Amino acid sequence: MGSSRHAPIEISINPEARVSVALAAPFPGDNRCGRPINVPIKIMNDSFITARLEARLVANVPAGVRLDFRPAPLSGKPEDWREMTITLAEPGMKDITVSFKARNDIPDLGGRDRVHFLIGCRTP
Repeated sequence: MGSSRHAPIEISINPEARVSVALAAPFPGDNRCGRPINVPIKIMNDSFITARLEARLVANVPAGVRLDFRPAPLSGKPEDWREMTITLAEPGMKDITVSFKARNDIPDLGGRDRVHFLIGCRTP
């Protein structure tokens, strides 16, 4: 992965190691139900931490939605890239919220560690 890619999700980790997440580009379109949807994630690491980054579905998780994000240590470099996959079992739009955190970090009370988006799929 490299900086020439456009990531739908951008994560900023400030010098105090607080995680903030934002939508930065359109999500992949023309998704088929039952197939993983690859979502690139750009990470701007201003704290140079090497902690493990984790992600999970939160809030009202729709039925048939699965998130796969392999937690791995960050490199400590100013820019990192990761990828998560979302699999939708049923056609139609789904309202999804994903929370990110660095290992052992306290979740952000203001919700800046979460990203909220709509994503859908169609049957083959």
